[in-house]
Amino acid sequence: MSRDDWFRRTTWSSDDEAAFFARLDRCRSVGNKSQYVRIQAITLMETGILDPAIMLLDKVINDWPDKIEMASTHLALAECYGKLREPDLAVKHFRLALEAETVMPNVLTRAWLEYPLFVLSNRLTSLYDEIEHVISSRELDRHVSFPIEEYQLSAVKALLSDYRGQYSVAKIWAVQAIEAANRNHSGFRYHAKLGLVSNPGGPIHEQVVEIANRPSQ
Repeated sequence: MSRDDWFRRTTWSSDDEAAFFARLDRCRSVGNKSQYVRIQAITLMETGILDPAIMLLDKVINDWPDKIEMASTHLALAECYGKLREPDLAVKHFRLALEAETVMPNVLTRAWLEYPLFVLSNRLTSLYDEIEHVISSRELDRHVSFPIEEYQLSAVKALLSDYRGQYSVAKIWAVQAIEAANRNHSGFRYHAKLGLVSNPGGPIHEQVVEIANRPSQ
């Protein structure tokens, strides 16, 4: 096992868990423990091992709370609960991620985009005003650098505008989202493929395409 593999395990047997915590006990810094546990949890989440991932993320919050790690930890919990189809818990942790960013404003996550996308994907219409505020209050402070960010932001604006009955505005944003999704270069000389939109699909993209293809009004 390489130096970093111990906190990037893609399996979680009883032996894996015991070995992980034995190695973790050798770390003296709360900040390091918090970071290692969060990374391990996210690795498991991406592998589809959700319950242990949630357990580890909860331990970050309860056992090794580090302000630097809180926003990312809550965002990962939101993603886990989203995958488990528990929207109330997902919303709770999206909000906590955004709140944690106000405590550590130099440590930012993608919660400002992921939360609106989650709400729109699940058609949680009672939260549309809230996510619109999230976007409008943070957009000026965030530098949208990559095509995927432009795509997601434009898609959110397209769907919200459509919901409000602002059909011509929705079409403009939808067309912009599709243009961002079709880009094959990031705009960065040495990282041409970084941040591109790969295989767009799902309910949000389907709605974006439908809005973009409507006759102009």
